[in-house]
Amino acid sequence: MSRQYALLLVAMMCWWLLCAPAVRCSSLARSSRAAEQKHNAAGRESSEAAGRKADSICITVLYDNNPYDGRLKTAWGFSCLIEGLGKTILFDTGADSGMLLSNMSRLGISPKSVDVVLISHIHYDHFGGLEGFLNQNNAVTVYLPKSFPERMKDVVRGAGAELVEVAKPLKVCDCAYSTGELGRGLKEQSLVIRTSKGLIVVTGCAHPGVVNVVQKAKELCKDNVYLVLGGFHLCGLGPSEIGRVLRGVKSEGVTLAAPCHCSGDLARREFEKAYGKDFIPLGAGFRLEVSRIKKGICVYAGTGAKRARDVEAALDRLAIPYEELDEHAVRNAGLKACSVLVMPGGHTNKMVDALGSDCLERIRKFVLAGGGYVGICAGAYMAAERVEVPGRPAGLAIIAVTNHRKAGRGIKNITITQPNHPLSTGCQKNVRIWYENGPTIEPEGNVETVALYEDGGAAVVSSTYGRGTVVIFSPHPEGSIEAGVTPENLGTLDLFRNAIAFASRDQR
Repeated sequence: MSRQYALLLVAMMCWWLLCAPAVRCSSLARSSRAAEQKHNAAGRESSEAAGRKADSICITVLYDNNPYDGRLKTAWGFSCLIEGLGKTILFDTGADSGMLLSNMSRLGISPKSVDVVLISHIHYDHFGGLEGFLNQNNAVTVYLPKSFPERMKDVVRGAGAELVEVAKPLKVCDCAYSTGELGRGLKEQSLVIRTSKGLIVVTGCAHPGVVNVVQKAKELCKDNVYLVLGGFHLCGLGPSEIGRVLRGVKSEGVTLAAPCHCSGDLARREFEKAYGKDFIPLGAGFRLEVSRIKKGICVYAGTGAKRARDVEAALDRLAIPYEELDEHAVRNAGLKACSVLVMPGGHTNKMVDALGSDCLERIRKFVLAGGGYVGICAGAYMAAERVEVPGRPAGLAIIAVTNHRKAGRGIKNITITQPNHPLSTGCQKNVRIWYENGPTIEPEGNVETVALYEDGGAAVVSSTYGRGTVVIFSPHPEGSIEAGVTPENLGTLDLFRNAIAFASRDQR
């Protein structure tokens, strides 16, 4: 890594030598100044008002030196795509346009879908892919720090894209703002996104200091920081220096931390220790969704819940906070803090025995009063009136289904039969999904079938119980860590997120 980084530093110095100030065409200069004035005016207005907050956004890492999705190439640099703000934003472009465009293609993302490009700072591993990207899509607005050399600005203008030179904080689009140039030497801008959960701060390298960037975001948008992600510029630092920065980030009240790129392996490990389940392991291909889902998502992680970690990993990917519950917590009023209970896959008979009739009754009353229930595999078996294990003990009886026990393990095909159902939002008609001994579900009464297996058996169904919503899956939309199957690769993360959002609704 150090040799690669040294080569990049040499390339960046060569770039600086080539980027001597060039004489601008006066008409281009006038258009650039006009664009800057227009966007700065919008920024002043936005900083004075609280502004609206985004309900649901998606951030996909397109370029990083940390691997995540095995289909994607990795190299030193950073780029991510932000969707759900009205305008789609490409934040930085990595060092190589070929790799950037290849990764986008593998993820099914068209360059034409991008409306805005924001470059954080004048390091090649953050803007090197810009010119090649503009060759594919020049119908964008490009936000460059004002301190960029004129030659670089002329590349943007020459490609036919609109240029906005950023010096002070300004509004990029609804709910998204640039911090403006920060730092005493190397100037860098970061992106701040207002969401219903708090601020999301996206950094390129955080050369001005990640704590300083967080403080600027809070000052600019008058809100707490929910998530900070990107490069933290801690690579090569020792434990004491990393600890000081980590304590600073925690002291600013940052809920979730997702360091990548130049953060360094040691810093990533230290942040993971400090943040636990609130640490997000970003890498190339990681897709992070933030939606307005009620707080109080609880995952049963007690006796027998072998697949609880798979569910928790999927919730981490979606940036949905959750709490673990075991059978003792359920008995001791732990459900009072829940809006949705996720009952994962595992050893069904062990889960039923550990919970006992008293816990099952508590869960039943929780759903009846308006709580949501998402049952996956074992959780689907338990939702029925009778649990299909030896002795057929009483189940939760919160959904009118009969489960037929099946055995098998691997990827199966299911077909979405209700494309307009809230559970189907963003899903393809035909879905490949992980399966592991889940039931064939036979729905009765008013139970809705949302997806079928190829043999015609129900795979995903939903219903209501009292004021609560019940969703059960025979297969595993969260994937399987043990089998190396991620929901991103299969495209089932949307299905899982939709289930959490749908179940969080109180059916009054």
